[in-house]
Amino acid sequence: MNNARAALAKEAKEARMRRAQATADLKRIAVELWRNDLRDIEQIAAITELDHEVVAREIEVDSHRSAGRPRVEVDLLELILLYESGMTLDDVAAQVGVGAHIVASRMEEAGVPRRPAGGSRRQRVTLSEADLRSIKTRNLAGEKLKDLADEYGMSPSGLSNRLKNAGYSAMKVRAATALTDAQAKDASERQATGETYAELAARFGTSEHQVKKAVWQHRSSLGDSD
Repeated sequence: MNNARAALAKEAKEARMRRAQATADLKRIAVELWRNDLRDIEQIAAITELDHEVVAREIEVDSHRSAGRPRVEVDLLELILLYESGMTLDDVAAQVGVGAHIVASRMEEAGVPRRPAGGSRRQRVTLSEADLRSIKTRNLAGEKLKDLADEYGMSPSGLSNRLKNAGYSAMKVRAATALTDAQAKDASERQATGETYAELAARFGTSEHQVKKAVWQHRSSLGDSD
């Protein structure tokens, strides 16, 4: 029974991510229709099946954006995966290299529900001087700060700040490498036969998050997200 509930919870989470991505795509299409001289909000709402007030707001936001700086492009799926893993908006922003306001804006546009302030935040982890020295040594030896942070139950930005506050030199947050299509297929097959995400991450030299993302995208492309 517990396994069944876990499987259903996983299925619901993946469905929410697909819905969020679909909503973001429909909003983008609504704006593109307006840009292509379909100046009828009710008709655009009918085509996209978005509420006409949502369409009007997206068009207004786009008009203001067009008059200023270009829109920063981010991977919405990655934002959702990171946020639902328990990261704060600031943590997600630090991980993908954009401002927290951009993360918040994109998630709001996609209709992703926000956690209450203080909800699902990580408890402060106690790190000894020996822990800090070990982390710095391992990172300088090539281990990714993201992987080290996961090991200690922290966010990469939180771990980096703790190191700085302890008097260590700032450590670069190494970006985890995305898997190729062939690697994603291989990872999906290996995970289905029992290999863990941690083992797959070590095999492909990247983070567990990147492996999970690649496996999910591969299975979604095949119409199988179980």
